Amino acid sequence: MKTSAKLRLAGLSLALLTSCNSILGLELRTYVAPVEPSCSTSLECTPGTFCNDAQCTTVAPAVPKNLLCQVLEPQGIKDFSVGNVDWTKPSQILGGLLRLNNESETARVDAMRLAVREINANQGVGPANSPLVFVGCDYGGTDGTAAGDEAKAAIELAIPYLANELGVRVMVAGAASSATEAAISFVTTNKLSVALISSFSTSTKLSDYDDKLPGGKFGLLWRTAPDDTEQARVLAQLALSTKGLTKLGILYIDDAYGSPLNDGVSLALKGTALEAVVSVPFSESPTPEEFAAKVADLFSKMPAPNGLLFVGIDGAMVLEAYTALDKAGKSTVALLPTLFLADAAKEGAILFDKNQTPIVQDLIKRSLGTAPFHKNDVVPYTTMAGKLKSDFGVTADDYSFVAQSYDAVFLAAYGLTWASANFAIFSGENVAEGFTHVSAGTKINVGPNQWAAAKTALHVPLTGTIDMEGTSGALQFDANGQAPGPMEIWRVNEAYSAFETCAVCEPTDAACALDKCFPASNP
Repeated sequence: MKTSAKLRLAGLSLALLTSCNSILGLELRTYVAPVEPSCSTSLECTPGTFCNDAQCTTVAPAVPKNLLCQVLEPQGIKDFSVGNVDWTKPSQILGGLLRLNNESETARVDAMRLAVREINANQGVGPANSPLVFVGCDYGGTDGTAAGDEAKAAIELAIPYLANELGVRVMVAGAASSATEAAISFVTTNKLSVALISSFSTSTKLSDYDDKLPGGKFGLLWRTAPDDTEQARVLAQLALSTKGLTKLGILYIDDAYGSPLNDGVSLALKGTALEAVVSVPFSESPTPEEFAAKVADLFSKMPAPNGLLFVGIDGAMVLEAYTALDKAGKSTVALLPTLFLADAAKEGAILFDKNQTPIVQDLIKRSLGTAPFHKNDVVPYTTMAGKLKSDFGVTADDYSFVAQSYDAVFLAAYGLTWASANFAIFSGENVAEGFTHVSAGTKINVGPNQWAAAKTALHVPLTGTIDMEGTSGALQFDANGQAPGPMEIWRVNEAYSAFETCAVCEPTDAACALDKCFPASNP
């Protein structure tokens, strides 16, 4: 999933120290302070300054009344207001398209905030040591669950404010794949030079997205989480490895994430020993009643399935689905030796709720889920997890994609650092070009301890590189801005208090070793 958007500049003239004379996006080298003539958007101004009355100034535009955008970092900004930031000091801005009122996304947003704090505490971004200002715009609505057209409309209001008004060159994109798709579509359609990073959107639909602007060299959509090619393969192997499973029902969310993943699993199971596979879609924001009806619909189309896979549901929907099964009666529950969940369901704050009925708790403990894997005993991850707990009270292991979210901010900061070291005024495409410089060279652990070393390496004109080792693992980005990685098989422990990993599947494995994920009686 990589997208690229190219900035359209109006009559930009720069005083060069060298004879190299070029337009943004080409090989500008060393400059004196830029001379900024008239502007039409803030993308034409020095980062951290804003286009007002066709001139670049330090007066930030107010947030439109129909948007909820606030300064998430640095700390201490009065009322979290963009207008209360001291913009007379050179700053770089990181944008966020987030669901600020969504309980499950809070942990990931907190991981992003932690990364910004650590960068700012260690001399900021680029040669000028500029602080990173994190401005998040909400697309989730008052209850954090907005999806579909409602979320898309909010995203299409937020991007112009962040890009054109604030001059944001890079954004961490929406969690849901459908939200990220809406964002990259808007950016490319409107030819905005803004790089997008997603730490949570894993849809294969985004893997080959045409994310370059006309004539552009670099795609603007990058992901710190692997796409669902591997997850589909692992889910299919889980089903095939379950003793006695002959009839698998799949309930999947009918969106940019769920539909391709359902297709991938179904294709992987085609022609295998499973006698039947039936899939039933549901809408992006189903009511509990609708969700229960979809469970009943599945059972009517496939009487007595002995396995269920839920694709695209979060922890809250897991409880709704399992409550519906509980209400269907013990005979229905007894048919299901194992239930399968995908990555979005890994939410400990919800699944570990002991107020659920014994049957719901039993179904949760019977479930096996998949998610991108990270080693939780290596320095980058343990350091991040400790600070996230001490600063925000969040247990990183209780959620999926926390490590990838933290890594996404450092990727953004590396790209901003590379671009600002090479261009006085730069575009999102220049930031994306910087992303191509983080998968080779000296290995750098993501985090505050090696931030200074990363800056030094990336400041080498045009050729500066690092080999980014994330808290989520090695991030070797391919030509499409994706970083392949292993998948874990997770489950809830017997104490109903924590997740545990029973298997790790590498992309290079022909088959995963799943013995520890099943009872001893399972072959």
